Amino acid sequence: MNARKFVTTLKCLGCAQTGSVGWEEHPAGDDCAGLSRNMAFMSSGFRKTEGLHMSGDHQIVCDVCDTIQPD
Repeated sequence: MNARKFVTTLKCLGCAQTGSVGWEEHPAGDDCAGLSRNMAFMSSGFRKTEGLHMSGDHQIVCDVCDTIQPD
C-alpha cells in the first residue's frame, strides 16, 4: 500500500501565527494493526520537539512565542 499523504494547518493559540505540517501515513507493519504516521515537512515558524503528545506525535512549538501546539 502506498503512503497516504496529507497536510494539516497550524494556527498558534499564543500569537496566531499560521503554518502547515505535511504527514505520511502507512500501515504500521510488524504484524501490528492500524497506521503509522510520520511528519514529512513543517513550514518555517514552527519546530518539532523531542516531547510527545498522547498520540505519539512529536510536539510542535511556535518559534515566535514558544507555545506548544495542541495534538
